[in-house]
Amino acid sequence: MNEKKRFVIVDNHTMVSRGLHTLLAKNPNFEIIGEGADGLEAIRLVEQLKPDLLVMDLSMPKRDGTMAIKEIKKQAPKTKILAFTMCNTEDNLLAALQGGADGYLLKENSHSDLLTAIDSILAGKFYLSPEILGMVVKGYLKTKKNM
Repeated sequence: MNEKKRFVIVDNHTMVSRGLHTLLAKNPNFEIIGEGADGLEAIRLVEQLKPDLLVMDLSMPKRDGTMAIKEIKKQAPKTKILAFTMCNTEDNLLAALQGGADGYLLKENSHSDLLTAIDSILAGKFYLSPEILGMVVKGYLKTKKNM
């Protein structure tokens, strides 16, 4: 029998947090074990609960999501982190990935994209939103062209 995957959700927008909770709780293999509304709560919840996956916004009060990711990865390197955000800039992406995020999903993506991201990350792979992946490839190609 497979063990349920334990999740923590952190987003300062209640509607987003509740929506994620509702979507994820429908899956019998997932268990939501904590929710928070700022970066400091994210750090505290991961330290206390040791979830398999943290789904977290980047733009939050008290501690920016990218800074929280760095701290979380230091204290709980086995916890996977999905940055779930509206931030589609290269700077935010780089900060999240350099901090240790295992995936980057835009909030504009679909429910099926969310599940694909979660499955990929829990399987030990990185996941990037299709729009973000396109931006990364274009940047890579631009860099290679200028070498």
